[in-house]
Amino acid sequence: MGRNAQIKSPTDFAQPGEWREYVRQTVSPEEVDYTLAFGRTIQFARFYEIRKQPFPDRFLSELAAIGRLHNPERTEALEALNDRIFTDMAQFLLTAARPEPSERVETAPPVTPRELVDELAAYLTKENPFYTLWVRYTSLVEQCKDELTWEEFVRQELGSTTEEEIEFALLVGQLGKLLTYFRVRNLALPARFLGRTWFIYYLPGAERNAHTRALVQELTEATGSCASA
Repeated sequence: MGRNAQIKSPTDFAQPGEWREYVRQTVSPEEVDYTLAFGRTIQFARFYEIRKQPFPDRFLSELAAIGRLHNPERTEALEALNDRIFTDMAQFLLTAARPEPSERVETAPPVTPRELVDELAAYLTKENPFYTLWVRYTSLVEQCKDELTWEEFVRQELGSTTEEEIEFALLVGQLGKLLTYFRVRNLALPARFLGRTWFIYYLPGAERNAHTRALVQELTEATGSCASA
């Protein structure tokens, strides 16, 4: 990362907000945006590492070229690269989710919209701790063991976290509620919704909240379309 090579990684911090505050206090103002963008790149590289996959060579080559640029072109180029890495990650998950040709049964019935929602919910429960929190809350409500609202429950469980984290948790709850609506009615999710939802937990801070808010809005609008169909 050039002059900022010795600073800590975002993976060294428990909360995204702590990483951003550290960057603002550590690097010069003109380097903040680039350093934060590079932090996102590091988090994406960690995604491949966890899954024992090499970080694509084409991205490494482009990173080297970007490092020779100057701001603001350097930051803009890195942010554009991050978008392409994000797309590659989504494609990787989509490919991994498909069975091998030898595992496919030619006479198998098509996957229903309800089954796709179940698949997404199972993945989110495993990968996104905020969605896991939503699942636990709904289970307690069904058992009449919790009279708190979702927001009260979130604030109680997360304690002294940032408002940004609280907002994300609340948005994930809205997303979970909408997914239940689609599941119960066996409604098809919007096109490309699955791939974009898988990654929300891995996005940084405000970007994560904005992305999730857009997904919630998209599902909300889709429920209106379904009701009027």
